[in-house]
Amino acid sequence: MSESRFKRKKKVQLGKGRITDSTKDVAPKEDNAIKSITTGADASRNFIRVAVVDLSPRPDNTRLFSESEIEELASNIEDIGLKQPIVIKETKGEEKPYQIIVGHRRWRAFQSLLESGNTAFATIPAIVEDVNLSELKERKAWVTTNTLIRTDYSLSERLALIAEAEEIVEIERKEGLVESGTRTVDLVAGLLGISKGSVISYKKLNDLIEPYKEKFDQGYITLKSATEIAALSEKEQLAIHEKSAGITDGEKISAKEMESIVKSVGVKKSRPKKTVLQTAKKLQQDAAKLEKLCATSEQKDIDKAWECFLAAQESLSKILGDKK
Repeated sequence: MSESRFKRKKKVQLGKGRITDSTKDVAPKEDNAIKSITTGADASRNFIRVAVVDLSPRPDNTRLFSESEIEELASNIEDIGLKQPIVIKETKGEEKPYQIIVGHRRWRAFQSLLESGNTAFATIPAIVEDVNLSELKERKAWVTTNTLIRTDYSLSERLALIAEAEEIVEIERKEGLVESGTRTVDLVAGLLGISKGSVISYKKLNDLIEPYKEKFDQGYITLKSATEIAALSEKEQLAIHEKSAGITDGEKISAKEMESIVKSVGVKKSRPKKTVLQTAKKLQQDAAKLEKLCATSEQKDIDKAWECFLAAQESLSKILGDKK
């Protein structure tokens, strides 16, 4: 943190203005955002510096920022400059001439610096998208920027991002923009920049009772523990929460410790039932192993294995054939 910023640091009250001590304006470092746009692959895009006061947030942007994260980002921007410009579009007949598509947090940080008396941050680097930018592309730009990699999102915000990404994928699928056979979960994971397993795990957390959602947001229980608890009934979750009251308050509890609490309540961890598709895929994997074993096996064993295969093939054909 720069010395000037440290001396005048006060609480952030966005949109309300604030009184600060008089300090000399600290000019921003040369913006990395400017370099990347004026010299990089994006040089042909419409890049401007726009007045902070001429911007309005997206109407559907409900993301709330804590004072500490705005202060931290503002300090970082003051010290090293803005790494990435915000993305905006022109408005017609609105009070503010521009609306933010991506970059609300960066805009809030510039507001903070400006309100603290540093007029050097009165404008912010921005890319102006076509006013006719399709709603789908606008939503996609917002989702890909607000990825789940950041650790300061609440569970409800993470789930909202996943839901938004799923909706975008389904729209693209209907419009023929998605390759046939590609799974939604893989496309959502790619869109959000996280693993497929993380998408699946987070979606399971929809079934958590509120107390455990809060504990997960506060970092008291791990994703693994939260996923396992979410698989239980509401009654079982409440029983575990009552049993663990006082144990998990104010401190992080490991997955192993949570497993012990679950056992102490008498809840047995149920193994997920395999689906028909999972079983079929397991057969495929076993077939690949069988091929390797054949290379080192005696012919008599291979002959017996062939007989087993024919019997299994006949059974599977009958079972699956009757269901089709």
